[in-house]
Amino acid sequence: RLFSHQESTELKEEDECEIVQKLIEQRDDAIKCSLKYNDQLCAFEEALGLVTGLISSVSPLGLSHQPNELRNRLVSLQKSWKLEQTSLPTLLSSIEKIRSNYANLSNEAEALTIENNMLRESLIGARKALTES
Repeated sequence: RLFSHQESTELKEEDECEIVQKLIEQRDDAIKCSLKYNDQLCAFEEALGLVTGLISSVSPLGLSHQPNELRNRLVSLQKSWKLEQTSLPTLLSSIEKIRSNYANLSNEAEALTIENNMLRESLIGARKALTES
């Protein structure tokens, strides 16, 4: 079928409108996708900041509840953003092990210091007794 010039022009306009509409839809989809990735990136950045806070809080004994608050926020982020698909859970586990080891070593060091002081006092007493006899 042959189209008149007017029909041909109308078809071209309809095609152009469809193309423009598709381009607008693609642009809108790209914007939504970029916003989603931006939100994910912000969540991951926050998680890394929290992990840094956990790492930099060296002494688990002197920090009261701060590490728990950081951990709770990390757990919340993990649930919201599926961070378990990243290496963050392994990193958190390692941090917890280090903190636990640090606490154990601190307790051992304190006990050894007390024992060392007792031995020193015993030694001083023994020397004193030897010099007096």
